[in-house]
Amino acid sequence: MNLDEWLSFLMASERTQKPFWDKVLQECFKFYKIFNREDDAERFANYVKWKLYQMLHIIVTRIESDTSKMTAAKGAIAKMQETCTQIMLNADSEVFKDLKNYLDICSKLCYVSYGNNNDALANALHDFISDGENVQYAKLDSNMEIALYDEENRHSFKQIDEEKAIVVNEEKLKTGQYFDYKFLKIATEIVLMEEEARGNLHIRDFISTLLSRLDYFLENQDCKFMREQKDIYQSSNDYLDKVFGISDSQERTKQLITIDLSEVGTDVLELLTSVLSRMIFDYRKQKLGHDRRERPIHLILDEAHRYIRKDANYIMRENIFEKIAREGRKYSLYLIISSQRPSELSQTVLSQCGNYIVHRIQNEVDMKYIYSVLPYFSDDYITKIKQAIPGEALIFGNCVPMPLMVKVTKANPAPNSDNCIISKEWFYLENLNHENDEL
Repeated sequence: MNLDEWLSFLMASERTQKPFWDKVLQECFKFYKIFNREDDAERFANYVKWKLYQMLHIIVTRIESDTSKMTAAKGAIAKMQETCTQIMLNADSEVFKDLKNYLDICSKLCYVSYGNNNDALANALHDFISDGENVQYAKLDSNMEIALYDEENRHSFKQIDEEKAIVVNEEKLKTGQYFDYKFLKIATEIVLMEEEARGNLHIRDFISTLLSRLDYFLENQDCKFMREQKDIYQSSNDYLDKVFGISDSQERTKQLITIDLSEVGTDVLELLTSVLSRMIFDYRKQKLGHDRRERPIHLILDEAHRYIRKDANYIMRENIFEKIAREGRKYSLYLIISSQRPSELSQTVLSQCGNYIVHRIQNEVDMKYIYSVLPYFSDDYITKIKQAIPGEALIFGNCVPMPLMVKVTKANPAPNSDNCIISKEWFYLENLNHENDEL
């Protein structure tokens, strides 16, 4: 999902919460990159120590009162301890111990004596960072000051390698790249702590709805399929190739793909269909010149009123199907829309259709809607549509020189879609006894 799709799914406010969630996704991507390389635990510990160092530096320079400084600093340290504990449980014991020592020393430096900290924390921060030539070990001495050693000592921590931390910090999430959802929670907490360190103390109140929706994504059974990770895909194009066979390869591995979403809830349905369609649309937009006219893609939407409703508040702020209907022809991406309730469909999508196949319609609202929206439609067709029998349809548009009433050839083999014979089922036992008597 891109940033806008995440915001829509989490029902976030675009103005106030968009910058926050953008930072969360960027932070999540950094953790994903850390844990997909060697020495991941050490890189994580170094980066977390650097992030806390940055927060503490902001706190000691922003707040005037020592008591307020230490209260804010202790709060940031406690939250960092809670956040890191779960993710570091399976890490190398030495790395875990080093990070624990660092957090303990930071906490001890946040003391207040007669309302003063005497700049103990501010003075110590300088020694948290290595000089760039050699990384030493830091420890608190009896005077509550930092002492440096060339070798590891009991209760000491390894100095922060700022260059390595900055390399991690400069990892940027780009369009089409992926990350692991498992780091969303820790990334959210890190960004929250940074905002609170800067003085934005009400940030948790502003994003409470977003956090509730995030918990829904991480814990709800309906979103389980979004959290499953069976294969690793390098990009959105790689995903389209491996899952749907959509690629630049001359050999077509798949011609027709059916995606059954009948059991999916409304929120997830809108998100899933929008994300997949947007990925396909972005893929086609990359094509230039003659390539745009090769290997066209047709999206067939059954029960289309579930995706492209008229006058509805979509979860997605911009309905991707309306965009495809307006611009898809340029990229050889087409929509085929099927619905039993045309009056519930988006006017934008219906008006952009070039061809129409209209089966029997009895509902007056649907009939008036078709009459008002579709071109080439006159009063003469209303009677034909109302009197049509199953298998008959009125076809008009670019595909025929004039509107035609046709009878569709029955499929062979026929789909298993016969209606239930209610009267027969109600009197099943009577009918069965009658058949037995005849025998």
